[in-house]
Amino acid sequence: MWRHPVEVSNEDDRVVVRDAGAPGLSLDGLDQFWREELEVEEGWLGGDLYTGLVERYVDRVFVEDPDGFERLRGQSAIFLGNHETQIESLLITALASYLIDGVVVTMANAKHESGWVGDLVRLMFSYPGAQDPQNIVYFEQSDPASMLDLVAGFKRDIAERGASVMVHAPGTRAIQAGQPVTRLSSLFVDMALELGLPIVPVAFDGGLPSEPLSSGKLEFPFDQGSQSYSFGAPIWPDELGALEYVHRRQYVMDRINRMLPDASSAAPHPTRPEWAQEIAAWDQQTGAGVIGSTLFHILAGQDSPGRDALELLHAAESWTFSPGDDARGTWLKRAARILFGPNGPEIDS
Repeated sequence: MWRHPVEVSNEDDRVVVRDAGAPGLSLDGLDQFWREELEVEEGWLGGDLYTGLVERYVDRVFVEDPDGFERLRGQSAIFLGNHETQIESLLITALASYLIDGVVVTMANAKHESGWVGDLVRLMFSYPGAQDPQNIVYFEQSDPASMLDLVAGFKRDIAERGASVMVHAPGTRAIQAGQPVTRLSSLFVDMALELGLPIVPVAFDGGLPSEPLSSGKLEFPFDQGSQSYSFGAPIWPDELGALEYVHRRQYVMDRINRMLPDASSAAPHPTRPEWAQEIAAWDQQTGAGVIGSTLFHILAGQDSPGRDALELLHAAESWTFSPGDDARGTWLKRAARILFGPNGPEIDS
């Protein structure tokens, strides 16, 4: 996942290796993993979108215990973390699934099912011929009792298809950098021990401002910045089970929080206001909204866009879109309506 560029040369019968630039996130294999999981062909729009979103908003992936993390490959685990921005729910699902070579099912607030997250997930997994991985479930916070049904569903997913689970422990997004996790349902700790599964602490950092947000919560990192995603050393069942019951939740929360910066030093990662301005300009021109405009901007920034993305980008140049009426063309029109908004390129109906 993390690539360190180097230059290799032969000098005086020696092999010399020199630093060739700053390290960067390597996404080799991410798109292929999801194409194989969904059974779609190379060049599908979701590959460009998800890869572009990770490249844009995830600047560092840290694995505290590489050997322990390698043991997770091919088996189920429970990922528990904090929560800063909405996009991280989608991206951690994509990344963690790829890293452990198995589908991770993420729990999200039920209100997002009818919002842009639900719309995007339904669009991506309704691609012609795609096999829906069913990797997001929604929890209605006004009905706490429904959590028992969700946990039962998680257990079925784990037993029947070897899935893993990702849960934002606080249940809602923070509004300020450096906020520790202070809430965690014991249901997930109990489930880990009942099923003999490791818990993986997850920390998201860098996506929030130092001062509290004046209103609302963030969909993307603050002012088009980025985040670090940290995976703590797995907490194995024997380690957790050795603790007294009353201390187990706090132990897990402490393992998450120790990967987060102190509140006194917490700050957003470097922001990119020029990108925010470009996104706002596309929104003003097309009426695509912040979400649609951001997704379009992600596609426009791809170095080697696939077939689907190329058709949409060409439409933005010609200001008309006629992909045909077959299943793929019909699907692309749905995607175009999100990216182009009501005043963008004309879409052939």
